[in-house]
Amino acid sequence: MAVLSQDFLKSFKSAEAGSPDLLPEGDYTVRVSGADVRQAKSGRGQYIHVQFDVLGPKFQGRRLFTCLNIVHDNQEAARIGQQQLRSLLLAGGMGPEQIRRFSDTDQLIGLTCSVRVEIEEGQDPYGPRNRVRGFRKTEDPQPGAPDTPRSVGAFAPAEDKPWFTQTS
Repeated sequence: MAVLSQDFLKSFKSAEAGSPDLLPEGDYTVRVSGADVRQAKSGRGQYIHVQFDVLGPKFQGRRLFTCLNIVHDNQEAARIGQQQLRSLLLAGGMGPEQIRRFSDTDQLIGLTCSVRVEIEEGQDPYGPRNRVRGFRKTEDPQPGAPDTPRSVGAFAPAEDKPWFTQTS
């Protein structure tokens, strides 16, 4: 057991709870650093919870998260989530044969791509949050290198829309 100092306790009692700062809307080069399958709170399905680390140079080390439905009793929700997963795999550099053999969330770890981030308004009791809205292949995924991404994925965009837009 460790006794906390009186100086700390005095300043702690007046400290306000804070929320993490949001990343500004925009495009970020990221690497998948974690992925696991979780049960939906509704009990109606499963999703892959994906954690991304921002590579930088700006906001390097910050984290982003997204959830991709993979099983759901709402067939449209499952279809959209599966398309998003396929887009992530393609943007991360997987070819058709690798995607065909995809079977484990550990295969996501280390994939590097660009993501489009938007700020989604919160609903009580939650405040606003970052939301990953699209995936794009990054030609040079090295931290600090300029991005020269090209569009890929199941959401093959129109020429005037370089990113897919999530509908859920």
